[in-house]
Amino acid sequence: ISCFTKPFFYTLIHYLAAKSIKWIYTFYTQPVSYRFADANYDSFRSSKGPVSVKELPSFPGQDTRERERILIVILGFDGDLTSEINEIVAPTKTYVVNGFPSFEPKFKDISLINNERMINNSSTLLYSCSSNPYAMYNHLESIKLNSGQNSFSIAPLGNKPMALGACIFAIHNPAVRVIYPYPENYEMVISKNCSISWLYTIPTFL
Repeated sequence: ISCFTKPFFYTLIHYLAAKSIKWIYTFYTQPVSYRFADANYDSFRSSKGPVSVKELPSFPGQDTRERERILIVILGFDGDLTSEINEIVAPTKTYVVNGFPSFEPKFKDISLINNERMINNSSTLLYSCSSNPYAMYNHLESIKLNSGQNSFSIAPLGNKPMALGACIFAIHNPAVRVIYPYPENYEMVISKNCSISWLYTIPTFL
């Protein structure tokens, strides 16, 4: 999934699960670093032009029309996208999940700095290991258990392993909606060089 944009690998994994494939072996190679346009950490952009926030195909969720609308945002470096999603969804409660331990220590701080407005906007800040999709899954399960039958939306803006955990959680919980900012164009290159490669064994059924 290293070179897949999230909407594509989400749809692919959902398709494989629908075909009753019980286990999926998923490879990911983390980058050494990311590209910042002008050496300022707040200059990171993964896309160009205006964005349109939509549900991912096969992840429409279920509108329970309950008292609370829960939004869970997995933080990336694009703080503008995070704020835009929050404004569109207009949740009654927001959780933001930052990667820690992160691939590199500074990555945790960059995402916090770039998403400062979102974090300070009455959000609950949580941390999950950047390279561990299973930890991300367990965080989401804990939020769901503690939040009753409210409406859930997940915005997987962070790195691929954390997004992978959210993908499997959404497959196991069809009432959960997954939303994503579709850009006019994706940036062709957003990272520099390759670091550790991971192999994840993913169960598509509970």
